[in-house]
Amino acid sequence: MKRDHWVIREWAPNATEMFLVGEFNGWKESEQYRFASSGDWGCLELALPKGAIEHLDHYLLKLRWNGGEGLRIPAFCRYVVQDPETNLFSAQVWQPDHPYKFRNPSPPADREMFIYEAHIGMAQEEEKVGTFAEFTDNILPKVAAAGYNTLELMAVMNHPYYGSFGYHVSNFFSIASRFGTPF
Repeated sequence: MKRDHWVIREWAPNATEMFLVGEFNGWKESEQYRFASSGDWGCLELALPKGAIEHLDHYLLKLRWNGGEGLRIPAFCRYVVQDPETNLFSAQVWQPDHPYKFRNPSPPADREMFIYEAHIGMAQEEEKVGTFAEFTDNILPKVAAAGYNTLELMAVMNHPYYGSFGYHVSNFFSIASRFGTPF
């Protein structure tokens, strides 16, 4: 989002039409949410005023191409959730009023890394999928106490099948929602 409006771009070179559909427009196509060609190699663009979509709104792209149409999750969305009843995925606007601000300085570059590798969902003692909050409260203090100075998180990009351990990534710019929100 820019300061006073949204700009959404998607590369869809074979699309003949594309709309943003979601909770904000009853999941129906409308002119306000129609993408226009930006003239750059199949890049389509949509500019919206600030209030046209809001934090946590669910949305998808509705595309048409020669011979068909379909709904797609935007490639560059930041958060994807799965509906517990239908098991279908949709993007969710992630633009909180107070974005995360780093509170600690970066470690000095000349310090050697002592790396702890973890999987948020599996790094719990209970037999369930763990959350970011549980990892922060229960695991990070133990990692820090053991002297680790670098954390490598596995399978944080969105992936539809949990059993794949994150190897089948579906959205490279979206954090896995099954672990809760990161903040």
